Amino acid sequence: MDYNKRAYINRIFSLPILKRAYYPIKNLVMKQKDNLEIGEVPLFHKKNILKYKGTIALEMGAGQSLLQNIFLRQYLDYQYLIDIFPMLSISKVNRVLEKYKLEKIKNFNQLKPYNIEYRAPCDLIHEEGLENRGINFFLSSSTFEHIPVEDLKEILEKLMKILIEGSYLSLHIDYSDHLSHQDPNCGRNHFLQYSDQQWNKYNTWVIYQNRLRHDHYKKMFIETGFEIIEEEAKNFCDLPKNVDSKLLTGSENDLATTGRWVLKKN
Repeated sequence: MDYNKRAYINRIFSLPILKRAYYPIKNLVMKQKDNLEIGEVPLFHKKNILKYKGTIALEMGAGQSLLQNIFLRQYLDYQYLIDIFPMLSISKVNRVLEKYKLEKIKNFNQLKPYNIEYRAPCDLIHEEGLENRGINFFLSSSTFEHIPVEDLKEILEKLMKILIEGSYLSLHIDYSDHLSHQDPNCGRNHFLQYSDQQWNKYNTWVIYQNRLRHDHYKKMFIETGFEIIEEEAKNFCDLPKNVDSKLLTGSENDLATTGRWVLKKN
């Protein structure tokens, strides 16, 4: 889909009167497009769960089908899943359960026999009751890039309080311009050409993107007090011809469109 057309559709659904309709319509349109194959991101988290002995996990941004979480349930004792919006689709979850020959559900509370607890709408910054749960593993897949910078700092500080000492974080962050994914005429770093004022025209709650680069995250993790155990910047892509230099760090990693991290709370 053309970049500007997709941005226009997002702006329409960002109107207050249509906000509640976005996810039901998206679930309906994408009903037959589910991919039930386990990709490299869940396998990345699985490797880290086993390597760093995660048992009780918290995930922010679980998505619509819980494919990753139902796959990871065999490696974890319990999972707490939170989303800022109630995105979960019962029909999509049931298709995943059917794949694993598990009993289907009628509501979200029926996930508890699978040692999965889903909370939405849930703002982690203000959520109470996750401390003292023995959570020793945090995972996130293509979520951090959708969080405003100041909120992300608060979330990292909240994780410092929730996670027990010696916990690990397994993070997959997509640094690319998500609006470019369906437009072959745009590079993955297309949005770096826009000033903040120009970007506001494209950046709605539907696909909010903070445009942070790899080394911005690195600085934030270190300042919050996390130890970086593993770090990988990958899938490098050329910058657009005109770039707003204020968005860059001056590192070669500015070209990366994907980041993989393992952090530790000491």
